[in-house]
Amino acid sequence: MKFIAIEGTDGSGKTTIRQYLFNKLSELSGTRPLATIPFSWLDPQSSCTIVNSKYGWEKYDENDIINAYVHDKELLYQKIIKPHLEYRDVIVDRYYVSDIVFHSIINNISMSKTIDKYKSSQVGEPDIWIYVKTDPELAYERIVKRNPNNIHKWEKRDLIKRFHERFNEVMSTIPPEKLIVLENNGSQFDLVEQLNNKVLNLITY
Repeated sequence: MKFIAIEGTDGSGKTTIRQYLFNKLSELSGTRPLATIPFSWLDPQSSCTIVNSKYGWEKYDENDIINAYVHDKELLYQKIIKPHLEYRDVIVDRYYVSDIVFHSIINNISMSKTIDKYKSSQVGEPDIWIYVKTDPELAYERIVKRNPNNIHKWEKRDLIKRFHERFNEVMSTIPPEKLIVLENNGSQFDLVEQLNNKVLNLITY
Protein backbone atom coordinates (compact mmCIF):
# COMPACT_ATOMS: atom_id res chain seq x y z
CA MET A 1 0.00 0.00 0.00
CA LYS A 2 1.17 3.55 -0.76
CA PHE A 3 1.25 6.67 1.38
CA ILE A 4 0.82 9.69 -0.89
CA ALA A 5 1.15 13.31 0.27
CA ILE A 6 -0.05 16.16 -1.94
CA GLU A 7 1.54 19.59 -1.46
CA GLY A 8 1.12 23.01 -3.06
CA THR A 9 -0.32 26.45 -2.45
CA ASP A 10 -3.99 27.15 -1.95
CA GLY A 11 -5.65 27.27 -5.36
CA SER A 12 -3.12 24.89 -6.91
CA GLY A 13 -5.62 22.09 -7.51
CA LYS A 14 -4.76 19.68 -4.71
CA THR A 15 -8.38 18.77 -4.01
CA THR A 16 -9.05 17.90 -7.66
CA ILE A 17 -5.99 15.67 -7.69
CA ARG A 18 -6.92 13.98 -4.42
CA GLN A 19 -10.40 13.17 -5.73
CA TYR A 20 -9.06 11.79 -9.01
CA LEU A 21 -6.47 9.63 -7.25
CA PHE A 22 -9.07 8.39 -4.79
CA ASN A 23 -11.28 7.15 -7.62
CA LYS A 24 -8.47 5.64 -9.69
CA LEU A 25 -6.73 3.91 -6.79
CA SER A 26 -10.09 2.50 -5.72
CA GLU A 27 -10.43 0.94 -9.18
CA LEU A 28 -6.86 -0.37 -9.30
CA SER A 29 -6.67 -1.86 -5.81
CA GLY A 30 -10.31 -2.80 -5.27
CA THR A 31 -10.20 -0.97 -1.94
CA ARG A 32 -11.01 2.68 -1.33
CA PRO A 33 -8.03 4.67 0.00
CA LEU A 34 -8.13 6.70 3.17
CA ALA A 35 -8.23 10.37 2.14
CA THR A 36 -7.45 12.56 5.12
CA ILE A 37 -6.71 16.12 6.17
CA PRO A 38 -3.25 16.87 7.62
CA PHE A 39 -4.41 16.95 11.25
CA SER A 40 -5.35 14.22 13.72
CA TRP A 41 -7.01 16.47 16.33
CA LEU A 42 -6.37 13.65 18.82
CA ASP A 43 -4.64 15.82 21.43
CA PRO A 44 -6.87 18.65 22.74
CA GLN A 45 -4.02 20.92 23.86
CA SER A 46 -2.16 20.67 20.55
CA SER A 47 -5.41 21.18 18.66
CA CYS A 48 -6.19 24.37 20.57
CA THR A 49 -2.71 25.76 19.96
CA ILE A 50 -2.90 24.99 16.23
CA VAL A 51 -6.31 26.57 15.71
CA ASN A 52 -5.83 29.58 17.98
CA SER A 53 -2.42 30.45 16.52
CA LYS A 54 -3.55 29.95 12.91
CA TYR A 55 -6.48 32.33 13.21
CA GLY A 56 -4.66 34.78 15.47
CA TRP A 57 -7.00 34.30 18.40
CA GLU A 58 -4.15 33.86 20.89
CA LYS A 59 -0.41 34.47 20.83
CA TYR A 60 2.02 31.62 21.45
CA ASP A 61 5.76 31.18 21.67
CA GLU A 62 7.13 29.77 18.41
CA ASN A 63 8.33 26.63 20.20
CA ASP A 64 4.81 25.97 21.46
CA ILE A 65 3.46 26.35 17.92
CA ILE A 66 6.01 24.00 16.37
CA ASN A 67 5.63 21.44 19.16
CA ALA A 68 1.85 21.42 18.74
CA TYR A 69 2.02 20.87 14.98
CA VAL A 70 4.69 18.19 15.21
CA HIS A 71 2.92 16.32 18.01
CA ASP A 72 -0.33 16.36 16.06
CA LYS A 73 1.47 15.06 12.94
CA GLU A 74 3.02 12.28 15.01
CA LEU A 75 -0.44 11.24 16.16
CA LEU A 76 -1.78 11.53 12.62
CA TYR A 77 0.91 9.21 11.30
CA GLN A 78 1.19 6.75 14.20
CA LYS A 79 -2.52 6.46 15.08
CA ILE A 80 -4.25 6.97 11.74
CA ILE A 81 -2.03 6.73 8.66
CA LYS A 82 0.26 3.86 9.69
CA PRO A 83 -2.53 1.47 10.81
CA HIS A 84 -4.52 2.10 7.63
CA LEU A 85 -1.49 1.41 5.41
CA GLU A 86 -1.70 -2.24 6.41
CA TYR A 87 -4.99 -2.45 4.51
CA ARG A 88 -5.21 0.37 1.98
CA ASP A 89 -3.54 3.37 0.37
CA VAL A 90 -3.54 6.69 2.19
CA ILE A 91 -3.80 10.10 0.52
CA VAL A 92 -3.19 13.20 2.63
CA ASP A 93 -4.06 16.67 1.34
CA ARG A 94 -1.03 18.60 2.69
CA TYR A 95 1.57 17.20 5.06
CA TYR A 96 4.51 18.61 6.98
CA VAL A 97 6.00 20.62 4.09
CA SER A 98 2.94 22.87 4.32
CA ASP A 99 3.71 23.44 8.00
CA ILE A 100 7.30 24.39 7.21
CA VAL A 101 6.21 26.88 4.57
CA PHE A 102 3.24 28.27 6.53
CA HIS A 103 5.23 28.89 9.71
CA SER A 104 8.05 30.60 7.84
CA ILE A 105 5.69 33.25 6.43
CA ILE A 106 2.74 33.56 8.81
CA ASN A 107 4.54 32.91 12.12
CA ASN A 108 8.01 34.10 11.09
CA ILE A 109 9.61 30.82 12.18
CA SER A 110 12.70 29.80 10.25
CA MET A 111 12.21 26.87 7.92
CA SER A 112 15.35 25.19 9.24
CA LYS A 113 13.95 25.18 12.78
CA THR A 114 10.71 23.48 11.73
CA ILE A 115 12.59 21.05 9.47
CA ASP A 116 14.92 20.03 12.30
CA LYS A 117 11.97 19.44 14.62
CA TYR A 118 10.29 17.16 12.10
CA LYS A 119 13.52 15.28 11.40
CA SER A 120 13.81 14.36 15.08
CA SER A 121 10.14 13.37 15.37
CA GLN A 122 8.17 10.18 14.81
CA VAL A 123 6.40 11.61 11.77
CA GLY A 124 6.63 9.07 8.97
CA GLU A 125 7.66 9.79 5.39
CA PRO A 126 5.30 9.37 2.42
CA ASP A 127 6.16 6.86 -0.29
CA ILE A 128 5.25 9.48 -2.88
CA TRP A 129 5.24 13.27 -2.64
CA ILE A 130 3.13 15.05 -5.25
CA TYR A 131 3.95 18.73 -5.66
CA VAL A 132 1.25 20.62 -7.54
CA LYS A 133 3.11 23.53 -9.08
CA THR A 134 0.79 26.34 -10.16
CA ASP A 135 1.43 29.93 -11.21
CA PRO A 136 0.67 32.09 -8.13
CA GLU A 137 -1.57 34.49 -10.08
CA LEU A 138 -3.64 31.62 -11.43
CA ALA A 139 -3.84 30.06 -7.96
CA TYR A 140 -5.07 33.36 -6.53
CA GLU A 141 -7.71 33.69 -9.26
CA ARG A 142 -9.02 30.24 -8.35
CA ILE A 143 -9.18 31.14 -4.66
CA VAL A 144 -11.19 34.29 -5.37
CA LYS A 145 -13.49 32.47 -7.78
CA ARG A 146 -14.38 29.67 -5.38
CA ASN A 147 -14.97 31.84 -2.31
CA PRO A 148 -14.89 35.59 -3.09
CA ASN A 149 -16.43 36.71 0.20
CA ASN A 150 -14.16 34.80 2.57
CA ILE A 151 -10.48 35.24 1.72
CA HIS A 152 -8.29 34.16 4.65
CA LYS A 153 -5.20 36.13 5.61
CA TRP A 154 -2.97 33.40 4.18
CA GLU A 155 -4.82 33.50 0.83
CA LYS A 156 -3.84 37.04 -0.15
CA ARG A 157 -2.19 37.53 -3.54
CA ASP A 158 1.23 38.59 -2.23
CA LEU A 159 1.34 35.71 0.26
CA ILE A 160 0.40 33.11 -2.37
CA LYS A 161 3.45 34.23 -4.35
CA ARG A 162 5.70 33.92 -1.30
CA PHE A 163 4.23 30.52 -0.43
CA HIS A 164 4.92 29.39 -4.01
CA GLU A 165 8.57 30.41 -3.72
CA ARG A 166 9.00 28.63 -0.39
CA PHE A 167 7.30 25.47 -1.66
CA ASN A 168 9.73 25.43 -4.59
CA GLU A 169 12.61 25.72 -2.14
CA VAL A 170 11.50 22.98 0.25
CA MET A 171 10.21 20.53 -2.36
CA SER A 172 13.56 20.70 -4.15
CA THR A 173 15.09 18.94 -1.11
CA ILE A 174 12.79 15.89 -1.43
CA PRO A 175 14.64 12.82 -2.85
CA PRO A 176 13.93 12.77 -6.62
CA GLU A 177 12.81 9.14 -6.53
CA LYS A 178 9.99 10.12 -4.14
CA LEU A 179 8.93 13.37 -5.81
CA ILE A 180 6.43 13.89 -8.62
CA VAL A 181 5.90 17.44 -9.87
CA LEU A 182 2.62 18.23 -11.62
CA GLU A 183 2.31 21.48 -13.56
CA ASN A 184 -1.27 22.70 -13.15
CA ASN A 185 -1.42 25.80 -15.31
CA GLY A 186 -3.48 24.37 -18.16
CA SER A 187 -6.61 22.35 -18.73
CA GLN A 188 -8.00 19.61 -16.52
CA PHE A 189 -7.35 17.20 -19.40
CA ASP A 190 -3.65 18.03 -19.25
CA LEU A 191 -3.63 17.51 -15.48
CA VAL A 192 -5.29 14.10 -15.84
CA GLU A 193 -2.71 13.11 -18.45
CA GLN A 194 0.09 14.01 -16.05
CA LEU A 195 -1.56 12.04 -13.25
CA ASN A 196 -1.93 8.98 -15.45
CA ASN A 197 1.61 9.14 -16.81
CA LYS A 198 3.56 10.31 -13.77
CA VAL A 199 1.65 8.85 -10.82
CA LEU A 200 -0.62 5.95 -11.70
CA ASN A 201 1.97 4.27 -13.93
CA LEU A 202 4.23 3.94 -10.88
CA ILE A 203 1.67 2.21 -8.68
CA THR A 204 1.16 -1.53 -8.93
CA TYR A 205 -0.68 -4.01 -6.72
